[in-house]
Amino acid sequence: MAQANPQGLPAHHSAAEILSHPRYRTARDEFVNAILALYEHEPALNRLLLEAGRTVLFVVIMCLHARYDEADRATWPTLALVARSTAAQGVSSPRRIHGLVSQFIKAGYLELRTSPRDRRVRILTPTAKMVAQDQDWLVYFPAQN
Repeated sequence: MAQANPQGLPAHHSAAEILSHPRYRTARDEFVNAILALYEHEPALNRLLLEAGRTVLFVVIMCLHARYDEADRATWPTLALVARSTAAQGVSSPRRIHGLVSQFIKAGYLELRTSPRDRRVRILTPTAKMVAQDQDWLVYFPAQN
């Protein structure tokens, strides 16, 4: 059963609930097929985005960016917040996350921008390329009710 989040975020399901769902295997197979189709002709992009840690990092960055509120410093998507949030998923160490963020910057997916509220702070900002990639993923993996 989905549990409401006290911070007003959408309800979520536990891993046990997801894995026990009768359509889980079908959904997993569709996911794998869609990923393979999405990157079929771009091996370099495939290597960058398909490793689990990279994929989780990508999603964490997009989610943190979506909830970024310039007036609320706790929501600023800094490298430190991204590293803590991604490491909490258990897919990569903070040191590895820093390296992956550097790769995303070099690949043109992220920019480091100075915070307008505190010039000492750098905000990780998805580029148009990263947003477009995220939108492509949403087409392949629509939300299910």
